[in-house]
Amino acid sequence: MPPKRKSEAVESGKSGSPAKTHKKPKQAKLAEPYTGEDGWTIHPPSLIYKVGGMAPNSKLACFDLDGTLVNTKSKSQFARDENDWKFFNKKVPQVLKQYEAQGYKLVIFSNQAGIRSKLDGKNAEKTKGRIDNMLKTVQVDMQVFLATEKDGLRKPECGMWSFMLENCNGGMQADKTVSFFVGDAAGRTFDFDDTDKGFAANIGIPFKIPEDVFGEGESKKQVNLAQMEAPADNLNEELTNIFKELADLNADDRFKKSAYQKVATALSLFGSKITMANLKDVKQLPGVGKASLTKIEEFLTTGKVETLERLRGGPDDKLGKKSAEAKDNSMAMKFM
Repeated sequence: MPPKRKSEAVESGKSGSPAKTHKKPKQAKLAEPYTGEDGWTIHPPSLIYKVGGMAPNSKLACFDLDGTLVNTKSKSQFARDENDWKFFNKKVPQVLKQYEAQGYKLVIFSNQAGIRSKLDGKNAEKTKGRIDNMLKTVQVDMQVFLATEKDGLRKPECGMWSFMLENCNGGMQADKTVSFFVGDAAGRTFDFDDTDKGFAANIGIPFKIPEDVFGEGESKKQVNLAQMEAPADNLNEELTNIFKELADLNADDRFKKSAYQKVATALSLFGSKITMANLKDVKQLPGVGKASLTKIEEFLTTGKVETLERLRGGPDDKLGKKSAEAKDNSMAMKFM
């Protein structure tokens, strides 16, 4: 028989001793700012930015990134790679070019807590890649500032804004009468936060939501119902109960039942009384599609939902049956 091979776990000359494994040395934390060949500047401990050769300007058109200029193509909450992006809608490139033609300097201010202290890590490379790919496509010059930690640079604090003015705008101050900030974290019922609105308020410039500037988005905003805080009182109890009843009356159809239950939950968490004026916000709620929005609008204008009346066998349904019976009787009389 051939001799048995020694176990790989046994070191030569030291039978029974496990082989030593060599751990990779920990990468030293970055201490000094530096600019890479890609044009991005790493500024420890918590800032990444790209400024290019843009001239100082007092007219600043400023934007958040995710949920404002772009969304994920994959529809995931977080981007999967540098190619996982698409414009908020098709108007974004055109609108940005219009602002540039009007003499504005375009700036992105974005919180990117997923990067944290790893300013040259995988998440940082992915985020920079997404932005570079977007800028190549839109073909406008933009300065970009990314806050990676929960510190004074992170919105709604003004750290990124102040850094930009002092270090990347030639010390020129902004004209706050014409400058503005656009972001999706506006404190609406379905928003995850109000950091963008607070950022603009702390700076002292006008705030706009993406829909004000670009029109409706092509993707429904990603909303996590579990993160929505329930109001003290259900301000839309009647509407909520309508969709709960629709779910109960469609118990045999699991798809419909689940869909109606999801709408009922979303409406119960909506922090304002639903009216015709805020239907745009309601449309952003998870589960509220075109069909359910039509039912909500029908209730607001007529006080009832015909689909529910039919399922209940309500007055409208009874009138319809009587009308059909009368028509049948009339036809029968003609043959008598």
